[in-house]
Amino acid sequence: MSLRVIEGRGSQGDPYRRALLAKLHIGKKEIGYDEDSYRDLIRHISDGRTCTAAHLMNREIEEILGFWRQKLDWHGKQAESEREARRLRSLKKDLVHRAVMTWGQDGGWEERLDGLCLKLIGVASHKWIAAADQAIKVLSVVGKIKCRLKKNSGGERR
Repeated sequence: MSLRVIEGRGSQGDPYRRALLAKLHIGKKEIGYDEDSYRDLIRHISDGRTCTAAHLMNREIEEILGFWRQKLDWHGKQAESEREARRLRSLKKDLVHRAVMTWGQDGGWEERLDGLCLKLIGVASHKWIAAADQAIKVLSVVGKIKCRLKKNSGGERR
């Protein structure tokens, strides 16, 4: 009788299982588990059946990963970098929107924004901003300029 028929075990060619095992080992390293604690966790999840990840069923590996995500707020470095990339894209969109609202669509907003980027963060174009803190710095200054322009134009109307 072969144990390979049990769900999630012995499937060497299964890409999903390989990915689960890879996440498990990456998580172990990133969280900082020592070998004994890691083996104890595996033993606990498998009800004492095994102390090695290779003998865990897929649902048991998913249970460990879910525990790490929920209780330890671990999502992996790749997920973190993806989140940062999405944040940066969002900040850049906000920056362009705020620049257009400040200087007008046809008022040379792009040249003004690029000049501001060069002066504030040393980047020649807003398209080359590489970090969220840089985008936030430029965003705040554009916001201040918009308020100042609004204040000045309101004072002239009176």
